[in-house]
Order: sequence, then C-alpha cells, then structure tokens
Amino acid sequence: MEASSITCPIPSTINDLRLIQHALPQWTNAKGQVFVRFATSPINKVDMMVLSGSYPVKPSVTLDDASIPGFDGCAVVLRSNSPRFQSGDLVIPSKLWMGTWRTHAVFPDGDLIKLPRDTPPLAAALLRSNVAIAWLLLHEVIPMKAGDWIIMTAGTSCVAHFVVQCAKMKGVKVVLVVRDGEKAEENKERLLGRGAEMVLTEAELIARPSFPEPIVLALDCVFGPVGEALLDVVAMGATYVLVGVLRGIDETVGLKAKHLFAKQITLRTFRGSAILAQKGDGGVVALFNRLAQMFVDNLLTIPDVDVREWPVGEGSMREVLGTVQANRPGTRKCVWLFRDN
Repeated sequence: MEASSITCPIPSTINDLRLIQHALPQWTNAKGQVFVRFATSPINKVDMMVLSGSYPVKPSVTLDDASIPGFDGCAVVLRSNSPRFQSGDLVIPSKLWMGTWRTHAVFPDGDLIKLPRDTPPLAAALLRSNVAIAWLLLHEVIPMKAGDWIIMTAGTSCVAHFVVQCAKMKGVKVVLVVRDGEKAEENKERLLGRGAEMVLTEAELIARPSFPEPIVLALDCVFGPVGEALLDVVAMGATYVLVGVLRGIDETVGLKAKHLFAKQITLRTFRGSAILAQKGDGGVVALFNRLAQMFVDNLLTIPDVDVREWPVGEGSMREVLGTVQANRPGTRKCVWLFRDN
C-alpha cells in the first residue's frame, strides 16, 4: 500500500502543485500515536488564499521540504496506540492546517477529535469550517430570539446553508443574498425551498428593498459595495459582522456617518478559531460532537457539494483546483473523496 499527498511551495500557483506517491507514514508504536486514512477533505476558499500566499498562516505539515495543504477534513482510524481511539473511529483534526490533502497520516492523539461513528464523512469534513461557523454566528455574536430577522451574503455557500438550518431551530428568519447572473432565479427558488425567508440578488440589495421586519444582524462574507448595502438596509441598533472577504482582502466599504451616528450600527469582525479557542479543548469537543449528532439525528442536512475522487494524476488535480479558483457563479464547494485503499 502506498500513500499520496499534494505538495507545493508557499506561495504557489496551481501549476506548482505536485501529486506525490510515497511510502506510508512511519509507525513507531509510540504511546498515543494514531494512524489514519483520510476519507474526505474539502477545498475551502481559505485553502486557495494560503496557496497564493495571501493568508497569514502556512500549513504546518511538510513532505520533502514542501508544504501539504489542507485546512480541515475527516479521517478513519486504521491503527491506534491510544486508549482514546480504536480502529474504525471517525475523527477530524483538532487543529487547523494539519495537511489534509493526503491519503494517510500519523497523529498524536491530542491532535484528533473523535465523532459519532454514524456521522456521514461528508458532514464531518464540513464540520469545522462550515457547520461550526454557522452555529457560532447564531449563538456567539448577539443574543437573538424567535422572530428576529437576519441577512447574509454569499447565500449559496455551505455556511449560509447551515445558517438557515440552525436559524430555523431558533425561530430566526434569514434573508440570503446571492450573486447576480443567469442562475440567480434558479438559486432563489432552491434557497427558498430550503428554508430561507427571502432571497435577493446583490443588485436587488443595493436597490434598498423593504423587509417585513427590522434586520437586526448582517453577516457579510463578501464586503465591498454589497457590504455597504447591508449597512444601508439593517435596522437602527443592528450589528454588522464581517465574516469573510470574497471580493478580496484589499476591498473597501464606504462607511458613512449615518451608519454609526444615526443608525448606531455596531461593527464587528468574526474569527471562528478565536471563539473556539476560548471554549477550551473540552468545549470544542463537546460542540463538534453535538453538531455531528445533529446529522445522525437528521436535524441537519448536507448541502449540494461537488464531490471529486482523490486525484489519480496531476491533471485531474489541477482541473479541480482550477474550478475552485475560478469561482464562477453557481460553483459548489469541492470535496476530495478518498478511495478506500
């Protein structure tokens, strides 16, 4: 049996990435050592930022002096010298940037979190950077009650999918904003069918629509003119949260005196990793297991994702990463699916 890993220098272009076949990671039988086979690993927007060198953190795992990318993922335990894990357990890394774009790895047991075995591997792969983020946005930013209305950009994203589902559990109404384009009406119909209260295009948002109830929270994953439009439509005393910058790190928002003085809007940034760090290891494990159990209990569903088999060659690898990098309207999140070898 061989292992394979995607490696690259940082920064790099897609053409700089290599798919390397190599021996399985060394098993030393050290106490607490856990040998895993990855099952699913998402390709997140932040992964592409890391590859380009525009993100301040680099992958912590290397192979032959080259970085192994991968923000998060899900793996199955093959062998364990830890009382906390046994063969067949479903696990996710407890830390970020552990190099999940590879088939096999050996971790110390402190670097892994065990999930309920019935958790769908696709759900587990989305747990940290999508499900947990949605949950924290709804429970850790401002107090909310049933009947409150919120608005969120990047409405077709996986995070938005889970925000809608988690909001319904609280009785909170969600307005989603999607990109303009030929698929806008199709996206509207699909998102309304999945629980969104309203769906607007970015152009419709900028035109300042009216809402049945005041918007108390704006979650902005885009920034730029769309972010400014959010400031224009939220209610007096609302909170605006910068979640992401899909338009680019150098994008700006026109902040007006009326936003701060007349409307008294509170501006906040959101870093899920910082909030999770405050919860401590025990709190993080409890939260992730709670969220994973929601999939087992059919309280949460997996969004439409673009599942790609772990590449058998560099050509297929670059084709997948090129699709993610192009970020065309309607592009779904890509997830590597590893063959059971």
